[in-house]
Amino acid sequence: MERKHTDFDNLFNIVSWSMTLQDHLREQLNFEVTDQTDYMIGLHLIDLVNEEGYLTEEVDAVAAQLGCKQTQIALVLSRLQHFDPPGVFARNLGECLKLQIRALDWLNPAIKILLDNLKLLAEHNFPALVKLCAMSIIEINDIAEQIKT
Repeated sequence: MERKHTDFDNLFNIVSWSMTLQDHLREQLNFEVTDQTDYMIGLHLIDLVNEEGYLTEEVDAVAAQLGCKQTQIALVLSRLQHFDPPGVFARNLGECLKLQIRALDWLNPAIKILLDNLKLLAEHNFPALVKLCAMSIIEINDIAEQIKT
């Protein structure tokens, strides 16, 4: 006997649908961006986000693709970088960490310098970091531990 399609089946399909990162970002875009041009730029940028949340194209390339000024793309990108999850739309690990730390309201000039010099941190070049950040080794180590989490 063949089973008939019911409203319950439709409900089941809705409940079982899982939201992708792009869906989540589009939902936020709908609430946050009202200017039509900025909205279209936002949609394009969302399509350029990979599974990890990184933007896969540079601002100049996006501007060329859309025929817009780089400054307009950069302004929209800056707004999108405040979306959830923190770190989304970053172009590299350092930028991702900056966005996450900014969301936690930790970002200060010393931490920004530290994040701009992640290579020194990875190399455990603490003397150079102490000099650049004007912080103690203990403070740098504490921040590094917090970044890991």
